[in-house]
Amino acid sequence: MIPYRTGGLTRLPGTQYIATAKYQNSGINDYAIRMMPFIFSPNTQFVFEIGDHYIRFYSNGQQVNISTAPLWVLGQWYPPGSFAMSGLNGLIYFTNTGSGTPADPSIDPTHWVQQTILEVWTPYRANAAGGSIYDMDIYNLVPCQINDVVYLVHPLYPPYKLTRLSDTNWTMEQVEFNVPALL
Repeated sequence: MIPYRTGGLTRLPGTQYIATAKYQNSGINDYAIRMMPFIFSPNTQFVFEIGDHYIRFYSNGQQVNISTAPLWVLGQWYPPGSFAMSGLNGLIYFTNTGSGTPADPSIDPTHWVQQTILEVWTPYRANAAGGSIYDMDIYNLVPCQINDVVYLVHPLYPPYKLTRLSDTNWTMEQVEFNVPALL
């Protein structure tokens, strides 16, 4: 129950199960997630699942998925968080390690994982690994949303910005301060 300041009570609003988080806890790892709202307009609303080096997206009661990705190219370096479509089996793969290997994603499980869930890579840790869960990076994030951009500030990392280009296209990049006083 939630008490009102003026007296009386109301019921605690419920939650709805949409999907399982990316990582599960084990005897070695102690993962956590942080949910964060993103409201651009009454018709464009998201919830972020911020976890161990990733952000996933939810909208309209569903996890956001992608249906297409660029075709994997031999010799091209893919930064962490890139999606590519395999030329061998036509499935979509995601890299969280960064890959410039000559192997097609469908035969390189070291660098690629088959996945259609929209996700972006982040530098933020969410694995306590035997320590306190309150020492994890995701709990010290301070967001600031300006239209389609969310600036994420953390005391141990440079500022990053998460930009919505479309509902299924988000980018995460470090903020570059190119104001005249700093040139």
